[in-house]
Amino acid sequence: APGSHLNSSSGINAEYGEEGESKKIHEENVVKLLEAISTGLSRAKLLPSVRDYNELKEDLEFKSSEAGRAQETLKTLETDKEKLKSDFTKLEQLESKINTDG
Repeated sequence: APGSHLNSSSGINAEYGEEGESKKIHEENVVKLLEAISTGLSRAKLLPSVRDYNELKEDLEFKSSEAGRAQETLKTLETDKEKLKSDFTKLEQLESKINTDG
């Protein structure tokens, strides 16, 4: 058994050694758990409150909606630009034809 080799002269001492080893392992586990809890609490302090989270979420939804509208506007403007370029090209051709015929 672990720890019994230290006090092998007495069965009681060997048993106490095993209990001491088990206690040490439990204490180490408690320390590790406390460290994990401490780390978790430190991280939790960095998180926004529920109210702040909800405000951030609403802000994100609004900005996403605005971005969607901006994309639609961009598409419309690009379509209008292409139409105007086409109209301008037709006008130049018409002007050239008038100047040539005139």
